[in-house]
Amino acid sequence: MRKDRGLSQEVLSGFACLARSHLAMIETGDKLPNFETVWRIAVALGVPPHELVSQIENESMPTGGRF
Repeated sequence: MRKDRGLSQEVLSGFACLARSHLAMIETGDKLPNFETVWRIAVALGVPPHELVSQIENESMPTGGRF
């Protein structure tokens, strides 16, 4: 979603008031964001938090539709 909007990690992390390294670790799966962080990222992207979570679920759903 970040790349689709043409945003760098530096820019998005600034909009979301997060450290760029924290955002990078979330994107690579090295860290799990808490609710507040998901909220900040969603607001920075201009989408409702549930839309961001839904996209993450769809991208990480294994074939067959179940975890």
